[in-house]
Amino acid sequence: LLAHFLDATGSEVSIHLSQSSTLVQDPGILRATQKYLEPYPGLDEPERITPLLHAFLRDYVQPIANDQFSVEATPLLGEDYTDPPRNRDIRPRPWDFGWFGAIGHVYVDGTFSANGHRACNSDKGYILEYQADYSIADTYEWFLGKATPMPFPGVHPAPGTTCSDANGPACIPHEWAISLMEAVPRRAAQYDFTISWTEKEKILVAPDFSEFRSLAWWEQITEE
Repeated sequence: LLAHFLDATGSEVSIHLSQSSTLVQDPGILRATQKYLEPYPGLDEPERITPLLHAFLRDYVQPIANDQFSVEATPLLGEDYTDPPRNRDIRPRPWDFGWFGAIGHVYVDGTFSANGHRACNSDKGYILEYQADYSIADTYEWFLGKATPMPFPGVHPAPGTTCSDANGPACIPHEWAISLMEAVPRRAAQYDFTISWTEKEKILVAPDFSEFRSLAWWEQITEE
C-alpha cells in the first residue's frame, strides 16, 4: 500500500485475501468479524465490538431457526456494532504494527448468507452452513500532527506501545507523506482501497444461540 502511494497515480486498489491471511486472523480484526475479545491494553480501539458473525446469528438467523431454514444475502455495517459508535478515531484496528501501519483504523463490513437445520439431537441446537463476505473500504490518507508505526527490520515493539515510548515502534510523521503529495511535480497520492475475503464454514449453534463452534469432520458426516 505504501508503494502504491509513492507511485503517485491515485488509482483505486482492490486486494482479495485468503481466510488464512495474517490480517484476517489478526485479533483486532477478529474482534470485528468472529470473536468477542477484550481490547488490547494501551491500543486505541473500541472498548466493545459485537462481531458481525454473532450479530448475524442473533438478529437474522435465530428469529427464523426451525427444522429447515435459509437466510439470503444480508449486509451488515461494522460501524453499527462498535462502542463508542461511529467515532472515526476509535475504530477497530489490527493489533499487528505492520498491518496497522498499512491500513490504520478501519471498519469491517460483511454480507452473510446461510442454510441450516435442527441437529439430529435437538438438544445440541442447529447445524448451520454460512458464507461471510467481508470487506474493508477506506482511503489511504495522512493527517498533520500524526505519526504511523512502520515495520522496519529489526524493530519488534510490544503491542500497546506507542510512537512516543522508548521501546515503541519506529514511526513516520505524516508531514513527510503530505510533503510528497504537495511537491511539484507530485511524488505521492492518496487513494481509495478495498480489502476483501470470504469465509465458508459449517458450525454447531447452541439452541439459544448463545455460542457456536466449528463442526468436526465426523460430525459433518453424521449430521448430513
